[in-house]
Parts: sequence; C-alpha cells; structure tokens
Amino acid sequence: MSVKKSLPLMLALVFILALLAGCGGTVQEPAQTPAAEQPAAEQPAAEQPAADKPLKVGVSMLFDDRWLTTMRDAMTAYAESQPNVELVMVDSKEDVATQLGQVENFVAQGLDAIVLVPANTDATDPMTQAAQDAGIPLVYVNRKPADLPEGVAYVGSNSIDAGIFQMEWIAEKLGGKGNVVILQGNLSQEAAQQRTEGVKQVVAKFPDITITKEQTGNWDRAQGLAVMENWLATGDQIDAVASNNDEMAIGALSAIDAAGKLGQIIVGGVDASADALDEMDKGRLNVTVFQNAKGQGEGGIAAAVALARGQEVEQITWIPYELVTPENYKNYMAGGSSTSEPAEESAAPAAAALPAPTCDTPMKIGVSMLFDDRWLTTMRDAMTAYAESQPNVELVMVDSKEDVATQLGQVENFVAQGLDAIVLVPANTDATDPMTQAAQDAGIPLVYVNRKPADLPEGVAYVGSNSIDAGIFQMEWIAEKLGGKGNVVILQGNLSQEAAQQRTEGVKQVVAKFPDITITKEQTGNWDRAQGLAVMENWLATGDQIDAVASNNDEMAIGALSAIDAAGKLGQIIVGGVDASADALDEMDKGRLNVTVFQNAKGQGEGGIATAAALVCGDTIEQITWIPYELVTPENYKDYMK
Repeated sequence: MSVKKSLPLMLALVFILALLAGCGGTVQEPAQTPAAEQPAAEQPAAEQPAADKPLKVGVSMLFDDRWLTTMRDAMTAYAESQPNVELVMVDSKEDVATQLGQVENFVAQGLDAIVLVPANTDATDPMTQAAQDAGIPLVYVNRKPADLPEGVAYVGSNSIDAGIFQMEWIAEKLGGKGNVVILQGNLSQEAAQQRTEGVKQVVAKFPDITITKEQTGNWDRAQGLAVMENWLATGDQIDAVASNNDEMAIGALSAIDAAGKLGQIIVGGVDASADALDEMDKGRLNVTVFQNAKGQGEGGIAAAVALARGQEVEQITWIPYELVTPENYKNYMAGGSSTSEPAEESAAPAAAALPAPTCDTPMKIGVSMLFDDRWLTTMRDAMTAYAESQPNVELVMVDSKEDVATQLGQVENFVAQGLDAIVLVPANTDATDPMTQAAQDAGIPLVYVNRKPADLPEGVAYVGSNSIDAGIFQMEWIAEKLGGKGNVVILQGNLSQEAAQQRTEGVKQVVAKFPDITITKEQTGNWDRAQGLAVMENWLATGDQIDAVASNNDEMAIGALSAIDAAGKLGQIIVGGVDASADALDEMDKGRLNVTVFQNAKGQGEGGIATAAALVCGDTIEQITWIPYELVTPENYKDYMK
C-alpha cells in the first residue's frame, strides 16, 4: 500500500490570499489543511496591504493568449486599485530563455517583487534562483512549477481537477462507454500534464471507455482544428473530445462541423472563455470548466504586494474550478461564477473522483463510527451501497457509540480478526494515536473519514471536508444578511472533535472582519437537536439581543428554531446550520431555516471505502482527499432536496 505524502487533494479552494501582518515578507509553508474552499461568489475582496511605499512589480507572461489576456487585465485593474502599485509587464513569448532574461532585467532594475506565468514549469529553477539571490519576492501564477521551494508562492487552480470535472461529465453523457480523444496543451507545462492526468483517472474507472488518441495542440485553436481534422480523416470512431482548453476545443468543433458530425461527438474544454460560452450558447460546445482568470490575476498581484510590504502569505493559494454545462453556462456569460447569482436550476458541482481499486481481491473492511446520528447514517448507508457495488468487498460495521475506549477496542478486534483495512470516523480527533498505532503495527491500511485527526501520520489516509470552510461559508452569508452588524451566537458541536473546533473557527474568522458584528454567546450542544433547543431557550430567557445563530450542524439549528418559534421570534433571528440534511432542507422549504452548508455524506462515505479498498490493492493514493462543501440558500435548496 502507498499513501502519497503530498499537498492535499483540493477540488476547490480559496479565492483570496490570507494576508497576515508580519515582519519581513514571508511565505508560509502549506498547512495540513488547505485554506478555505470558498465558492467564488462568496469570497471577500482581497485584503489590502498597507500602503507604506511605492512598489514596482515585474510581471512576465504570454500576451498572445485570450484567457491569459483576461488574467493580465485583472492584474492591471487590481494594481490600479491599490495605492502606489505599478506593474512592469513584459511578454514572455512562451520562451524560457526570453523569460529568464526578463527576470534578470527585473532584478537589475531593483523591482520590489516578481510575478511569473512560467513558459515551462519544468524549467523555473534559474528564475527562482535569480529572484531569491536578489532577495526579491517571487510569485508564480496559473502554472505551478515542478519545484516550488520554500519562500516562493503560487496562486492558481489545481489542474488535475479540471480534467476530472470535465471527464466525469463526459463519461456520464457517454453512458460509460465510447472512444475518447484528448487534445493536450503544451506538455512542458503542468496544466497540460495534470488536466490530461485528470481525464485519465476518470477513464480508468470505466472499462468500456477507451482513450484512442492523444496529441498536443499547444493551447492553440488552429492547431486544435488541424489535429482534429487529421483524426477525423482516419475514419476511426470518435465519441468524445476532452480538450485541455477551450481554444483547442473550438478548433476541434470547426473540424467536426466541416465533417458533418456536429452533434455526434461530445466536445469538452477548459476555461469557460467568452468564445467557449458563445459556442455553448449556440448548442455546439457540450461542457467546459471555469478557470477564474480574474481571481488568479488579482491573487498573484495581491500576494506579491503583500510580500513586498513585509507580510506573510500562504505558500499555495488554490482558486477553485467550477463545472460549466448547458444548464448553468448563462451564469458565467457576464464573467462571473455560477454562484454570483444563485441559479435556481443549477446542479451541484462535481464531486471528487474516487480512487478506483485495481484488483478484485476478496477483502473485509472494518468500519467503526457512531450509528445514532442522522447525517452519519446517510454516510453509513453510502458506504454499504458502495461496498455492495464492488466485487468481493465486505464491510464489518460497528457502532463506536462516540466513545474513545469503545472505538479503540473495536480497532483492536479488527486487528485480531485480521481484517484487510480499517475505516474510522473518530470519536475524538485528539485521541486517535492509539488506534493509528494499532493499525500500523499490524500493517493494516487505515483511513479516517469526516473528522480529521489532530495527528495524521505518513501512511494514513483521510477523506472528508475541510471543516473551517463550513463556518466561513455560513457566516459570510449571515454577515451579508445582517448588513455587517448585529449580535451572533454560536451553537457548537462536540468540542473534542475537529469539526466543531474548525467550524467555530471559520465563523470567528469571518466575524473578525466586521467590527460591528459581535459574538455574544457560544456553547456546545453536542450536535444534538434537543440540546440545541435547550441552549437556545436559555439564551433567549436572558433577554439579550440575538440577531443570528451560527450552528455547527443542522440538528442543533433545528432545535434552536423550535426555541425561537416558541418564543414568538421566528423570522426575527437568522439561523444557519451545516449538513443540508433532509430535515434542514424541509425547514428551509417551510421558510424557517435561512442557510445551511451541504456536506457530502455520500461522497465522504464512498470515498472512505474506495480509498481503503485501493490501499488493500496496493495502489498509491493521495493522503488527503477533500470533498468540497457547498452553500445552500433559499435560492438553490431545491437542488439538494433529492
């Protein structure tokens, strides 16, 4: 078995850099959990670095590219919005030697920071070295270097996700069978490599889908057309085109149209460029994946400015991709994301691709988790259904009763029975070390699900959602509805568990940005509806002003609603939860619950078992797989009721 010790897998991450005051601009190493995975529309504007001195920031990137031009315009606009920030922009011409010379010129000019969209992600070391030797902050944008050393920042999207999102949609439309061709970008660049890998990861799960051809079109429309013409000329059956970008996809569409095959071949791109959205509006392009040029451009300059002014930034800031289909593309035609104005008919975003076990070895997987919990029951049912869909996978499921000693005994029993893998939803995320040790001593693969242990050692996997995001999503919505002022109370879950700790922290991070919002009370309700009701009754009895309730889960939120209703204050207090459980959605349908955050029980459950099975097969998997949260409001809740 093998778990890759790498940056966590992220399907969507933060639009904005966390800029923390410091002394001597520094880049923080990636944390074990990523920064908040926020939908683009819910993200705050970039925090403004202090305007201490005039700055010149050198930017080297390709000019002759439509999508990068959008990014360049965003960089320019962001710089113009900042006091005393001037950009020196040069065209890299997608040539390594040219770009290196430009970096050396930036150094010679004594610029304050450098931002690069690298021409070749495998050839950045000399540029990095030149900047570091001169002590000039360096930020890479859009294309992640193969080597990103300490002290150098990166802002961009996780390229593999684009291929995964695209191909999962295509695979569904193909009905799980057909011949697929891949139009690749410049293969010296990480974006082309990883988007192609994402497509292949999905295809590996479908035995009746075959990749029959793959060739570079170098991101270019004309080259995409030429490659597609050659492929069509062979007469070979082609059912779908997975293109690494929209430009090549549009070129392929022209070839397909000329061959009289429009509508017979599914075509997908990446970027959600204006031209691609126009093609979708005409019914020609089938799917694309939105890559936020504005977010990446602004984020890159914001990071460079912050570093130049002595502040800290995260080493890696992920800007999430978003699936764009004929159902939601109009939301992107104004240049925004699907969440800019919630679409009543938009489908939920694509989930992470599950690791596909590569063997049919009979296996028994032990699962220990709390049974007496509505949301976890949904997860447990998903685990069972997934196992039943796999050949020769049997689950041994036991109730942890949310007790550490009980759960440790169950792990020891799994070991004694010689089970092939163990999956745990830990009763206490600060008390997992003995369970981890027992599994590792026995050489049994271990996967934690839903609640991330405080200590996740090498060789142990985790599948779940980044808990801090739930609090951030929830509280940003509440803060907007409060108009930036009011008294907020927090109903907390079991504080021995990471989910309660981090969701509460997410709420507090948002509140810290609003001087007129105050957290007046916080207390645990232990995830329980009855306890949530009791706590809320006590708070209301004090007579203190309460404008909103931020609850760590839906169950406590529903309890709070009952207390608020009994006190005759329904509609006067905003109430938010987390999970988007069936009961919570019913409360929203009745106009009682104001907001919740969808936590994908099915995705986490299936992902946990799939990861365990893959490890039994000896496959290499990511150590951390993030299943993204999604904001649920009165505008889009019906999409989640099924």
